[in-house]
Amino acid sequence: MLILKQVTQPYEVLKCKISNQMIIYGDFYYEDNEDGTIVKYEVYKKIRDKARRDKFDYSQLEKAQNEREYRQMIRKAQSEFLIEDILTRPVAKNGEIKENGLE
Repeated sequence: MLILKQVTQPYEVLKCKISNQMIIYGDFYYEDNEDGTIVKYEVYKKIRDKARRDKFDYSQLEKAQNEREYRQMIRKAQSEFLIEDILTRPVAKNGEIKENGLE
């Protein structure tokens, strides 16, 4: 599970495993609690956003007749994606981590 952390020590320097960028004082990063992989927050966000754009079905939006319909379809698509995404996230309850909130 990825855990969001922040570098709080002024002289602590970490390195992102994906981009090899330095993570310095004040930067946020994700650390995997299983294998210790460190990923800079900005790098993770870019990867996640690209995956969302690649996964999105644009054919629904092409069917919109006007701007109002287009905006409604965008809101609906965002909502569906967030619902699907939120169910795949691990949930910590009373110190126990479960794979999803359905258990």
